[in-house]
Amino acid sequence: MAASLRVRASAAPVGARLSTRALFELDVELDRARLDAAYERGRSDAVREAELGAARALDDQAAELQASTERAVEEISRDAVLLAVEIAGQLLKVRIAAGEYDLERIVRSALDDSGVGRSSCTVHLHPDDFARMQEVDFRSSTELESDSEMKRGEVHVSTPRGLLVRDLDAALETVREQLLEDLA
Repeated sequence: MAASLRVRASAAPVGARLSTRALFELDVELDRARLDAAYERGRSDAVREAELGAARALDDQAAELQASTERAVEEISRDAVLLAVEIAGQLLKVRIAAGEYDLERIVRSALDDSGVGRSSCTVHLHPDDFARMQEVDFRSSTELESDSEMKRGEVHVSTPRGLLVRDLDAALETVREQLLEDLA
């Protein structure tokens, strides 16, 4: 701030003279006022820059957190699908080992899906499944065959058009792939 100088005169001034010392003191006061103003401008600018920098850093961190959250959700969803299919596979194995599956329904569904209609076909079954199906009536053109290479619960239908396979591992893989695709 500029210093104000008051002079009291007992009579009307005829002239004024300013001493060198007074000029020096005025210069010092002006310089101090300029420095104070410059300091305040600099401080204000620095605070504003710091606030902007902090805001940018916070925005960057928020974006990184959002991206990290999205990646985590994707990974957790994928892992949940893999775990669910693995659990389903283990449950199927337990149920099949206990003989707790509707083999007749599986065979009839495979026959329907084969599209053979009344044409001849051969249904390949695991020996234990083959024994279970001996009392079930199918079309006269449908032949059951025991196949020691087959797993229990699996059905292969050979037709003049080709082979229809009902494989549990392949079915689980199809389910897994479809669920993973649905996540994408």
